[in-house]
Amino acid sequence: MKITAYTNKGFVREHNEDALSFSKNILAGCSMSAPLEFEIESDSKYFAVIDGMGGYEGGEIAAAVIARAFFEDSEDWNIPALQAKEKIKATLVKASHEISSLIKNNPKLASMGAALAGLIFCSDCVLSFNCGDCRTYLQQGEYLEKLSHDHSIVQELYDRGELVDEDLMRTHKRKNIITSCVSDREYNIEIFFREVPYENLRAGQKFFICSDGVWEALPLEAIEKCHANHSAKEAGDLLAAAFEVKKEDCRDNVSFIVIEFNS
Repeated sequence: MKITAYTNKGFVREHNEDALSFSKNILAGCSMSAPLEFEIESDSKYFAVIDGMGGYEGGEIAAAVIARAFFEDSEDWNIPALQAKEKIKATLVKASHEISSLIKNNPKLASMGAALAGLIFCSDCVLSFNCGDCRTYLQQGEYLEKLSHDHSIVQELYDRGELVDEDLMRTHKRKNIITSCVSDREYNIEIFFREVPYENLRAGQKFFICSDGVWEALPLEAIEKCHANHSAKEAGDLLAAAFEVKKEDCRDNVSFIVIEFNS
């Protein structure tokens, strides 16, 4: 399985508070100059994009804690989705407890936490999960189908019909207010799951996981054009180039993983 990974501080932020964790790899505390391609051969295939928050130090630490929690629990994800859901919950609760401990030792970190989204290649399906407003998508021809469901104020407005176009979520003045995250408050961890049966997939189809900095900087149509008729590496390179063109809109850290499915 080929994947392309990218995490960058963007063109306004001084530091990168995002992190990536996938199949015994962690990318955190860095700003990549270009997307990198990885060949994933492990039977334990998990992928997570983590968006830290709480200021430079706090956000970066929180994202790294969650990335490490997935790394430490990486040995066996080739399990049924029902078990995987419980394992994801346990992994995030463990991260929450570590964040709580760090805050007790350093109260300046009190506001830190993180949103995340990811995919687990389970024994019976591909399991999408998210907490906060990072997103997962599945390529369907020239289009991307959103698998995740944001935990945010603007998502609630859209669900109630007060925003008639989902793309308006990108520019709404309350777009950065999320309603669930992984922090020192374990009770605030709400996870949305969606299962994609393997029989619904075909070789060459791509999954896309991204932080909110990606979908806020580029409209969905622009992201779709980067994926259509392109490999995972080509899609990643096109996305990175698109951020360069749209510097004025790339105000947050930008991180993503493109996964090319093979049967």
